[in-house]
Amino acid sequence: MFDSFARGAVPDMGKDFCDMSGSLDRKPEDCTLINAMLPRVYLPKFANNIFERRAQSIARALLGADMTLDCDQFLAKQPAKSGAVFDWHQDMAYWPKKSPDTRT
Repeated sequence: MFDSFARGAVPDMGKDFCDMSGSLDRKPEDCTLINAMLPRVYLPKFANNIFERRAQSIARALLGADMTLDCDQFLAKQPAKSGAVFDWHQDMAYWPKKSPDTRT
């Protein structure tokens, strides 16, 4: 299933599919760092998979029983391509300034 995102073969993703290391208009085969936002929306069989359930269990144990899934994302560095740099970063800069709950 993941390879369908890496190939850019999931239809109608628009800007939810891009190359995070270059131009947003790159063809899938030219991408270096694939970013597919909300895979569970485009392929619903991703929803409630074992990895998601385990992550939620860990999040609830660490941060509280009310932790829920907010969003999902598929990232893939393409093999044998230079420039697939995904530096450490802080996502809070992209969140609304008055986010009521910043546990993540």
